[in-house]
Amino acid sequence: MRGLGIIGLNNSLLRATVVSRPETTLRVLLLHPDSDAAARRAAEIGETAEQMATGIRVAEASLRALADQGGKVELYFYSTLAVWRIAAVDSVLYVSSFDTKWEGHESQITKIVGSPGGALYAGFHRMLTELFATSARVL
Repeated sequence: MRGLGIIGLNNSLLRATVVSRPETTLRVLLLHPDSDAAARRAAEIGETAEQMATGIRVAEASLRALADQGGKVELYFYSTLAVWRIAAVDSVLYVSSFDTKWEGHESQITKIVGSPGGALYAGFHRMLTELFATSARVL
């Protein structure tokens, strides 16, 4: 959605890995800061649309800085309501949900490993593929 803790802040979890591994491409989907979905999600968690948009723009600026430091970064904006929070690392997905009662980082995380006939993995992977294909690339 806005990815601040995972990648959007200078001390977030993935930044050092992306810079230290030039063969790694980081692909990020963020909620479009000016979308109706961002305003709706902000209201769900008790924020203003402006607060939500600002957080997303902080993450965008941080990703641009990461790219300037040599990280291979692709950033896309999507405009649908965030329901799932998904981090994909190779053939492993880490999935949690957004709800009207909590943010994604407050949700239980489920690890889903790709396997033959793994319908849940296939469904989430297909959803990510579709989001990347239909979202606007901004970096």
